[in-house]
Amino acid sequence: TLSNHSFSEFDWRKISQHLNINVQFHSFRTFSQAIRALETMDGNSYNPDVQTHTYPKHILPCSLDPMHYSHRQTVLRAEELLGEEVHLLICQNFMKKGWFTLDERKRLAQILMPERRICVAKTDEEVYDYLSACTNIVRGIRGKEDEEELAKLTQHHGNGDASKIFRVPVLGKHKQMSSTTLKNAITNGDMRTAEQMTCPEIVSALQERCHQLRGTPPKSSL
Repeated sequence: TLSNHSFSEFDWRKISQHLNINVQFHSFRTFSQAIRALETMDGNSYNPDVQTHTYPKHILPCSLDPMHYSHRQTVLRAEELLGEEVHLLICQNFMKKGWFTLDERKRLAQILMPERRICVAKTDEEVYDYLSACTNIVRGIRGKEDEEELAKLTQHHGNGDASKIFRVPVLGKHKQMSSTTLKNAITNGDMRTAEQMTCPEIVSALQERCHQLRGTPPKSSL
């Protein structure tokens, strides 16, 4: 597989010669980044004025299945500490089974965050690209379990640069919030708890999805 292959200048010269195209050398870290560059070809020449992809400087990668107030609070707190904008990166957590697709999670997250600050990575290669390109990987930490999960995710995605991890302590009422706790509340019919963790629109979407998973007719379309 070429997904994690590091291209040298010599590699790029061989690629351009093989494809009979004029490609200037750029330090793309992975094959998927290289593909994005090749997709900007204008005829047989690479157009240096076309930006292949802009990666956020600071990202909070999470499954966001779905988004709740603790996610938003972590982003806002990280921005206070960093002094710059933080983007959400929605990706699949290989250790969890989700209720929503990645695109559905993005639509729900847009209720609580501006769309321009929400990114979606649909493959492990895309996640790796984001993690490699960013300066800080923001993580909300509630305790030991979050640290253990962070270690597993870091190993899974192949990004071993621990210096990029920017830990944000999750405090107060937000420490009790998680997507799993939220979904459990919906499953058990505890609307009061669910409504304390996220907005009414997301609560409604959770109720509908819960009906679908149970095989009962949904009340409306997501």
